[in-house]
Amino acid sequence: MKKIIFSIFILLNVNLFAFQYNTGFISIDDFEDLSIKTNGVRINNFSLAETKSWMAKGLVNIVVTFSAKNKNEVSKHFSAMFIGLDKDNNVIWALNAEPMMATISKNKTESINSDSYVQPGTLSKTVKVMAIINGDI
Repeated sequence: MKKIIFSIFILLNVNLFAFQYNTGFISIDDFEDLSIKTNGVRINNFSLAETKSWMAKGLVNIVVTFSAKNKNEVSKHFSAMFIGLDKDNNVIWALNAEPMMATISKNKTESINSDSYVQPGTLSKTVKVMAIINGDI
């Protein structure tokens, strides 16, 4: 009887709708061609850029931009993590990106971006990128 009660407890406390997608380390070209489609949500149109920093002297921003479309009748939630490696497999940048409050509203498409300060030339040194998406999508 204890096993049955414990099993029911575990089932009630596990989010059966949790989703994780991990690209592993891939080339920038493969990253920019990446399209994730699951349960009525599509995440795609990834791009990387290095832009001027207006506030931090001597630094630039590395920017990740992508779109997310939710075809469902309910809001969905997710967060994305990105890591960039150089030719020696050193982590040279990392950032997190998500829609406002990690929520993509029902039947909406959103553009999402995030940036982080880095040294100038960091994007040109980036040879591999990893994307990890976690959510209830």
